[in-house]
Amino acid sequence: MTRTSKKKQTSTVVKKDKIYSVGIYARLSVDGTDRKNESIENQLEQCREYVRTQEDLELFGCYSDLGKTGTNFQRDDFERLMADVRMRKVDCIVVKDLSRFGRNHLEMGNYLGKIFPFLGVRFIAINDNFDNMDGDPETLSVQLKNLVNELYAKDISVKIRSSRVKQFERGSFSGCHPVYGYDVVKEGNRRILVVNEEAAAVVREIFARYLNGATYADLIEWLYSEKIHRPGDHRKYKHVYQQDGEVLHNWHKATLNQILNNCAYIGYLICEQKDGERVSGRTSTKVLTGELKVREGNHEPIISEEVFQKVARQFEERSQKFSSGSSRNLPMEEDIYKNLLYCGLCGSKFTRECGLTNRSGGKVRNYQYRCTNRDTIDDRKCDNKRISLIVLNRLVEEALEREFSLSSLKQKDLVAASRHQAEAEKKKLEKEIEDVVYKVEQIKKSGSEDYMKYRLGEFSESAMMEKAEKRKKEIEKLQDRQKILSRRLAEIDGKTEKRNHYLRTLMKCRKGTPLTAEVMHALIERIDVYPDKRVVIHFAYSGKEVNGLEGGVRL
Repeated sequence: MTRTSKKKQTSTVVKKDKIYSVGIYARLSVDGTDRKNESIENQLEQCREYVRTQEDLELFGCYSDLGKTGTNFQRDDFERLMADVRMRKVDCIVVKDLSRFGRNHLEMGNYLGKIFPFLGVRFIAINDNFDNMDGDPETLSVQLKNLVNELYAKDISVKIRSSRVKQFERGSFSGCHPVYGYDVVKEGNRRILVVNEEAAAVVREIFARYLNGATYADLIEWLYSEKIHRPGDHRKYKHVYQQDGEVLHNWHKATLNQILNNCAYIGYLICEQKDGERVSGRTSTKVLTGELKVREGNHEPIISEEVFQKVARQFEERSQKFSSGSSRNLPMEEDIYKNLLYCGLCGSKFTRECGLTNRSGGKVRNYQYRCTNRDTIDDRKCDNKRISLIVLNRLVEEALEREFSLSSLKQKDLVAASRHQAEAEKKKLEKEIEDVVYKVEQIKKSGSEDYMKYRLGEFSESAMMEKAEKRKKEIEKLQDRQKILSRRLAEIDGKTEKRNHYLRTLMKCRKGTPLTAEVMHALIERIDVYPDKRVVIHFAYSGKEVNGLEGGVRL
């Protein structure tokens, strides 16, 4: 889409036949090099302003990832956006520019050239004047921009690593947010961790209770009963305990795990880069065994080294106990229902759990799915039941068989009929476009004739100007119609191929093809899971919902 000035955008009112549901996406890596005008809020506001000026765009929601690199697409809000795309809640994505969406050349090309056309998603990058309804993602300019963005990301990552090493050498904290229990203060060219006594008291109590045998579940229940804000809400509200009007969320196991393994609490500063890679895994073990480079006594400790080492040994003992009763050599199977399962009661995602079962041939993995809010103890708690993979597969297979049985046509007949329908629609649109172009030419021709009559004295000047203004409005209306028809024409091939992919996959299921992630995501938009082993399956393109019950499937 060729970008015009705001003045022109706001003064031109264009009636559109299709209204796109827009998801605005913003990203900021917080690498110290992003300019102020790149902030998340500035990106979102620029995109909102753009959407407001476009008559065929309607805002559905905003998605943003702070502190996330553009070189990979494993980002929380990006995945939430794509989930809404797959559920047809969003069919247009608007970003400030291509680099905000991502900086991986190959992945960007895959999204722009394959995934978005397949899903029928419109993609707009405002500052790059790119709209995939008008522009080809395979053009040299777009590929060059994506390549430059990736090279920039690689170059800046080297500079960031070097900068972080220098900050570590002078004892400066380089994290985005301070460790829970500390505040960050600026001291010369260093950022120093200073104890926040109110939060530090919570940290000390967590360590003490864990050493006395408290489980993560016990700690979560205690923290909630004491109305202690989790770290994310603590940063938001700026205090530890819930006050009137504030929402209280329960803590998560992962948060407690991070606290109990964080060497910052004994005054250590960890060099976050090791051999060019970011540190991951249990830092307490790596520090105590000398694997990581640290600065001891860098800031005031909250926990004594003796207590911290006791907790680390307790972790190691529990880990060894768990390892002795399990088999880490068993490979995890592909999660074919990832991002497809939702709770029918609260609407949250279902997550997969894995256990081990003894069989005659040894241990095997068994899988179940549960609502992510099942284990919460705050107002989000959900009482939905778990469902096993075996039961879920049986219900889905029966539903697929029922869906297929509704049509007696063969695959080639279905695909051929779909393509024939698309070609007929394309011819109809092409004919309409030709008619519009012809009408515009005729109106312009009539303008020349009216001018000649004016020169011959058959028209007054005011009459000629009135006719000219009327012709201008008619031409603008026809040209707007032509744009809409052209856009429809451009969308047909992508939608047809998407529909045919659905039909081909459905036919494969008839032949007993095993359920895979590809099959699931091609055929199904969403599966809502209810208690009593009941599911509601929303099929793609079929326009039907199928209720699945253990023991039978009904429409």
